Amino acid sequence: MIAFILRPPMPWWVSRTTPARPAWSALSAIAVGMLPGWVRRLYGLSDAPALATAACLGARATRTALLALPRRLRQVPELRDAMARLARTGPGDRMIPQGGPRHLTMTPPRQRTEKEQPPDRACRLPIHLAAVAGPASPGR
Repeated sequence: MIAFILRPPMPWWVSRTTPARPAWSALSAIAVGMLPGWVRRLYGLSDAPALATAACLGARATRTALLALPRRLRQVPELRDAMARLARTGPGDRMIPQGGPRHLTMTPPRQRTEKEQPPDRACRLPIHLAAVAGPASPGR
């Protein structure tokens, strides 16, 4: 499974002509390195503290590199539209539409009456045993 994550199948032209293979391998190695030690041991990987430090430094470098990209490349158009709508709202604008819920109330659970009490399950056999159990043999 780890091999599939670190080196996924790609068309030959993608892996040979684009930086997709090295970029994917680097990002997946950082992700695997950031797993907790017990998970890395579970997958049979090294649990060296230096690996976690290297993964942390790799994640910081990746974040710094991605933040250096222009904002138009980092944000999807839907996020930009939502941020623009949020900027247009004023302090008096309602986030909940008119006629929406005014407040939420919590009510305590209803108490059961004596007739509604669940049956005593301590003396009942489980269903898979009750179907098989027959009359008791005379020797018992």
